[in-house]
Amino acid sequence: METALVSLICVAMLIVGAVTVTFNAFQSVTTVADSLREMEQQTAETRLTEIEASQWGQSTYTIVYEGANDDGYLKTIEIAPNGLITKSTIDTLVFDETCVEPDITYVSGDVYAISYEGLSGDGYLTTVQVNDEGQITDTVIDTLEFDILEGLTPEINRVSGDVYAIAYTGESDDGYLVTVEIAPDGQITDTVIDTLEFDAVDCLTPDIIHISGNIYAIVYTGESDDGYLVTVEIAPDGQITDAVIDTLEFDAESSLDPRIINVTGSIYAIVYMGYLNDGFLKTVEIAPDGQITDAVIDTLEFDTVDGHTPDITHASGNIYSLAYVGTQSDGFVKTVEIAAGGQITDTIIDTLEYDTLSAGGPDIIETSDGLFAIVYMGEDSDGFVRMVETETNGQITDTVIDTFEFDTVYGGTPDIMAIRGGGNSVCLKVINQGEASLTEFAKWDIIIQYENGTATYMIYTTSTTPGSNEWTVAGIYLLSEDPEVFDPGILDPGEQMKLSLNVDPAISPGETVRITVSTPNGVKSMCLVTMD
Repeated sequence: METALVSLICVAMLIVGAVTVTFNAFQSVTTVADSLREMEQQTAETRLTEIEASQWGQSTYTIVYEGANDDGYLKTIEIAPNGLITKSTIDTLVFDETCVEPDITYVSGDVYAISYEGLSGDGYLTTVQVNDEGQITDTVIDTLEFDILEGLTPEINRVSGDVYAIAYTGESDDGYLVTVEIAPDGQITDTVIDTLEFDAVDCLTPDIIHISGNIYAIVYTGESDDGYLVTVEIAPDGQITDAVIDTLEFDAESSLDPRIINVTGSIYAIVYMGYLNDGFLKTVEIAPDGQITDAVIDTLEFDTVDGHTPDITHASGNIYSLAYVGTQSDGFVKTVEIAAGGQITDTIIDTLEYDTLSAGGPDIIETSDGLFAIVYMGEDSDGFVRMVETETNGQITDTVIDTFEFDTVYGGTPDIMAIRGGGNSVCLKVINQGEASLTEFAKWDIIIQYENGTATYMIYTTSTTPGSNEWTVAGIYLLSEDPEVFDPGILDPGEQMKLSLNVDPAISPGETVRITVSTPNGVKSMCLVTMD
C-alpha cells in the first residue's frame, strides 16, 4: 500500500521563538492524547517516527549579559539561516546599572522579561520591548524587586498566561521559588504571588523546567555541593504547593552549574561539572505527577579533564550538543547520543574546540537545521558569538562557520534567544522516507487544532509570503540540507520539504496545538507544539 511507504516528519518551529515539541509522549497533553492514539492505531503504517525542533526561519536574536561595570546589557544581532552573522549589532539597551547572571524569556508581542541579580545582590525582574527587526525601545517598561534580601542566579519560566516562576538562590543561600505576574504589555504586578523555600540548607545555580500540567522540576547544587533534583507544583494562578513533591540526589560527590533538558516523555538529561571538575551527563526519569525514579538511568563522563559551566541542547534525533569550558579555559562543543529510554552511548560522537583562547559561561541554541550559536565570554573578557555546524549523525564540521565579537569591552554570562514576532508564523519540515514521490501540494491538507477545540484549515499558495491561514513551500532539500537537483518542485524519496505557515488566530504563549498534515496519497502525520 503506497501510504505505508511514506513517513512525514513534522519539525515544528514558531518563527517567533523556541517551542517545546511533544513526541510519542502524548500523555503529557491529555486533552488530545486519546484521539492521537486512536489515529495512530488506524494508520500505524504512517505514524510519525521522529519530531524535532528547528529554527531555520529565524534571523534576529537577543543577547542579554553583564557588561562593563556590571551593567545589564541587551543587544540584538542578525544571524542568517546559513550561519553567517552580520558584523554589527542592530541595537543596544543598558537596562540596569547593576546586573549579574541575567536570564531572558518571551512575554507577548514585542515584550520580553529579564530576571537577574541586581543592586546589593537582590532579585530583580525587568521588562523590555524589542520589535521583529531587533529595534529596542530606549527605556524599560517596568521593574520589580522580587527579593529584597538576596536573589542570585535567577531562572525564569512561564507557568500559564501572565504567570511566571523564578527559581533562585535566596537568603542564606537557600533555594527559593517565587511566582510573579507580567501583563502582555510588560507591566509587572507590584508584589509576588507566592513563595516556596524548596531547599532550606543550600542551593546554588538552580535551573527550572516544566514537566507536565502543574508540575515543574528544579535542578541545582545543594548541600556539600552535591547534585539535587526536586519537583514542585505550581497552579495556573501562581499558587505554589507548600512542600516539594519529590527529591533525588543525583550526584553525591559534586555537581556544579547543572542544566536540565527533556529527552522524550518522562526522560530528562542533566549536564554539570562533577567530581574533580570533570564534565558529566546523567539521565533521570520524572513521572508526570512529579515522582522521580530513585536512581539515575545512565551516566557519561564526557570530559575527564575539565567540564566547567556546561550547556546542552537537542541537535537531531537522539543527538545532543554540549558546549562547555574545557582544558585551559578553552571552548569545546561535543555531541553525544541519548536513547529515548535514557541510555547514553558510552563514547563521544565528535568534538570541536571552537575557541582555543578562552570561553567562559557558554550558552548554546539551534538557529537553523544543524546550525548552532554559542555565546560566551571570550578573550580579554569580551563577548563573542560563534556558529558551529552539526550533521544529523552528530558529526561536527571541523571549523567554526562564523564569529562576531558583540562586546569589545566585557561580555559576562550571556544568554541568547530568538526574537519572536507574534504567534502567527509557523514552520514545518516534511520528510519523504518512502518510495513514492509526492506532489500536488494544492491538494495537501494542513489543519491547526487549538486547545479550545477550534480548528484552522490552511490553504496552499504559490506566493513566497503566505497570507492569513495560507501556507507555502519554502524549499525542497536533500537530507544533507543541499538543495534538490532532480525533479524540482517534487518531494522525492529521501528529500525534505520546508513549509511556511501564516496561522490565524495566533498561537498564544503556553498554548498547545495539534498540527496535522495529510497528502493526496492518504498519508497522515501529526505533532503537538507548545509555545513557550
